[in-house]
Amino acid sequence: MVIQFTKNRLISAKSVSQYDSYVNFQLWFYEDGVMEIHFGDFNLDNSPNYVPGEGFYLITSDGQKINIGPEMGIRHPTDEEDQTWINGKWNDFDITTTSGYLRSIPTKGFVIRFSKKNTSVADVMSQMIKISPNPSHGSFFIDFPYEINSAVLYGVSNNSYNHLVKENNFYDISHLPSGMYILKLHSGNQIFTTKIIKI
Repeated sequence: MVIQFTKNRLISAKSVSQYDSYVNFQLWFYEDGVMEIHFGDFNLDNSPNYVPGEGFYLITSDGQKINIGPEMGIRHPTDEEDQTWINGKWNDFDITTTSGYLRSIPTKGFVIRFSKKNTSVADVMSQMIKISPNPSHGSFFIDFPYEINSAVLYGVSNNSYNHLVKENNFYDISHLPSGMYILKLHSGNQIFTTKIIKI
């Protein structure tokens, strides 16, 4: 199965209307569990959201630039020690066990291949977590089909963590700094993870 992303853009890209900035890529899924990312045409020459050698930036409403990726790696949803990431430029990168970013866009036709790995129930269940809105300015709603015993937010850049309290079906993160966070939901004896961006 192939999923094609045509003229993919960042939500905060001001250069879209003036310079028509975009990235094209495809996700290829094979029956044996292998997944590939195929890079296509792109136009980021005048985009304030992309700095060659640094990567992509989300620009918040107050003008702050947050380096958010693209993240390029695989992480086990319940075992933080089991993760592998690519960090660096597409033609000069390191393999690391902490979050890594692709710091430059590969040339058209470049392929990143992820080999088969056994999938647990938690992997599939984590895909059922729906966060709205995401990115969030201050509060968000979690749509998850099972009871949530607790929700913990982990800061990607500063290793902080916050236990979230639910009020009127919403979780408030207005007191937290802008950035990307890992949200861990505890349900029964399992942990499910997803990402959320505070802007």
